[in-house]
Amino acid sequence: MPVSESRPHPGGAQSQAAANLDVQILAPHWREWSQSAERETPAGWKRMVEALAQLQDTVAGTIPSAEAVAEAAELMTRAQQILAGSEVAAERQLFGRHLAEPTRGQTFSPPLWVEDYTDGELIGRTRFGRFHSGNGGVTHGGAIALMFDDAMGRTSDLAVPERSRTVSLTVDFRSLTPLETDLEVRARLVAHEGRKRTIRGWLRDGDRLCAEATALFIELRPDQR
Repeated sequence: MPVSESRPHPGGAQSQAAANLDVQILAPHWREWSQSAERETPAGWKRMVEALAQLQDTVAGTIPSAEAVAEAAELMTRAQQILAGSEVAAERQLFGRHLAEPTRGQTFSPPLWVEDYTDGELIGRTRFGRFHSGNGGVTHGGAIALMFDDAMGRTSDLAVPERSRTVSLTVDFRSLTPLETDLEVRARLVAHEGRKRTIRGWLRDGDRLCAEATALFIELRPDQR
């Protein structure tokens, strides 16, 4: 698959509309944080990160020859050496700060295409690749939990304007979650008491419920923001 600036959005023709929504469906503090990263991002950086994501899926899904392994390892080592001289402090890193992108400009979490946010409920799509696979050719439960944390955290900060952090996250797995399949994600604020916010989440493959989650988020104090 050729390297592109971002992974295809489920539905194809909806990709531009979804990208525009992603820009809008962000809490103000996260929008500012993301825009500051955009200003420092060099040309081609997002393409490089997307290439890394595709490499992770390829490594996960192949059994190459010893010769291919040796050549690939040499190229990876060379790439690491090229980049190592540009290391910055954690607060300046670009990785994970491109919040208008479905992948957030990182390769750890599954992509999340946000399609709508209304009255405390976020609706979107996700897709798990081979990098997120567990046993039996289905999605690893840890990857599902990671996706829920992203979607529910965004919902928490959209529903209430101040920043929050995850206190607890419980995931109930209802059926096997397939790989390489467009899946529906929903997250909803169900309770808000003082600094505490309770979010529920659901992951579906069509009409089939794959997993559901409950999370508690806590609003940060002013000295923690």
